[in-house]
Parts: sequence; structure tokens; C-alpha cells
Amino acid sequence: MASTAAPPLKVFIMGPPRSGTSVTYYAMREVFELPGYGESHVFPIFLTLLHRFWQYGESFRKQSGNFAARLNTATLRATFSDYLRNFYGQHYPAGSWVDKTPGADAILSTSLILETFPDARIILTRRGGIEAVQSFRAKFSGPFANACHSWRHCMEALVRVTAEQPSVLVIDQFDLANEPDGSAARIATHLGREAQAAELADFFKTRQPERTSRHAWDTRLTLAATDWTDDEKRTFTELCGDMMQKLEYPF
Repeated sequence: MASTAAPPLKVFIMGPPRSGTSVTYYAMREVFELPGYGESHVFPIFLTLLHRFWQYGESFRKQSGNFAARLNTATLRATFSDYLRNFYGQHYPAGSWVDKTPGADAILSTSLILETFPDARIILTRRGGIEAVQSFRAKFSGPFANACHSWRHCMEALVRVTAEQPSVLVIDQFDLANEPDGSAARIATHLGREAQAAELADFFKTRQPERTSRHAWDTRLTLAATDWTDDEKRTFTELCGDMMQKLEYPF
């Protein structure tokens, strides 16, 4: 009789800091029993190496008479994919895992992930800029503008990746908190595990995202509702306003 065991799941979760990557990661661990190492940061390392390789090699490729001009980025990229398949295979011999990394470089790693693991399931989390910056400041120290730049770069990466890779799933943290049933159904369908949608919804209802931002989570946070200074509000509008409008976040 044919086996009814579910096929392995390779789940990669990326998004801006403070956008629900952690609660989604723990949901994968608990509901789908996927092993994971917490934050990964593996694929961004190799993406950075590839970019540096290409960048440094450009000067040689424009010249004649040097051996370095024969170096090929695509060949190195394929070699990295082989290495990464072996690396993940050694640490996850059953072929299933959940891998979570926040940040723009992680989001931009999506194409390399899918080249390496064509059967991978990508979940990109997102969050409104005001909530993300507010939460970032509550969790981490650093200049206000840095938090704004971090959110903007992540959203630019997300817009680019979703245009290039329509198979990815995008989940907004606001929906995880306020529409757990619908969010769970979308995730379970994306993973091919529709039968576990209700269990996943129960997880999101009882294990809400970490709430370092002190505001009503059933409404979008606006600039007027923050305690930011006028200079901070101007900085946010200058750095993030157009992206907020593009993604249809109120501010």
C-alpha cells in the first residue's frame, strides 16, 4: 500500500524586524513539528559573497589579458547552491525544517533559496512602517532614522521579490493578530497542509506576536497617535512616506 506520509517541508520565513517572523517561526515548530535553529542568517551570507564576488570582478571583466576575467558568477552561484544543499541536508537529514531570518538581505535571498530548493515554501512577513519603527525602537537602541531606513529597505526588497517570485506568500502581522483564522488558512494552504489550518489558527489566537508597541492592535497606528517628536515625524515621512502610500498603509 502506498505511503500516506506528508512530503518534507522546507519553510523559509523572512521579513522586516518586528514584523511577525518569530511568531510564524514558532508556529511552524509547534504545529507542523519542523526543526529549526532559531535565527538562521545562512542565505544572506552567501548572497553577500556573490555580490562581493561580482562587484570585485567587474574591474577585471572590463579588461583584457587577465585570468580573473574568466571567472563566472553563475558558476559560483551554482556551486554555492550545491554547498547549501549539502549543508542543510547534514543538519536536517529528514529533509524538513523551518528557517527564519529577518532583514532586507534575507528577503533578497529568496531567488537563491528557490534555486537551491525549488520545493521550498517562502513566507514573507510585513508590517506597517509606523508600528514597525515604534516596535524596533522599543526593542533595540539606535538612531530613529536607522529604524526608518531598516523598514524602508525591507519593504523595497519585499516589493521587488514579490514581483519576481509570485509563488511566495506575504502575511501582514496586523492580519496575524486580527484575522488569525484567515491568516492560518492562507499559510496552511501555502504549505499544502490544509487539514492543520484550524490548529494553526488556535496557535495564533493564543500565541500573539510579541507586543512591545503599546497601542491598540485592532487599529493601525498613525503618526498622530505616536509620541514621536515633530522632527521624528518629519524624518519618518521623508524616508518612509512614499512606501507607506505604495503599500496602502495609513499614516
